[in-house]
Amino acid sequence: MQPTIQDNDLVFVDISERTIDIPGIYVIDVHGRFLLKRALILSDGTLVLKSDNRDEFPDEERIDLRRYADTVNVAGRVKAWWTLRQG
Repeated sequence: MQPTIQDNDLVFVDISERTIDIPGIYVIDVHGRFLLKRALILSDGTLVLKSDNRDEFPDEERIDLRRYADTVNVAGRVKAWWTLRQG
């Protein structure tokens, strides 16, 4: 999620938010793989996952929840993150 969230940042996740009601950054379990991605659900039931790191991950991933909802689990919504900077 660089440049927004850096490697080794402390991420605060609200694990009570288990659905994607609004666009935001979520921790998502897709086929047993945990991802930290921007997520939104389109009106046709498509889950769109994006990374802020467009240099390494320029594509967005689209998952048809009507077919693959059982393989996608929302672990929580990211509320904040903290970057430790050492001088």
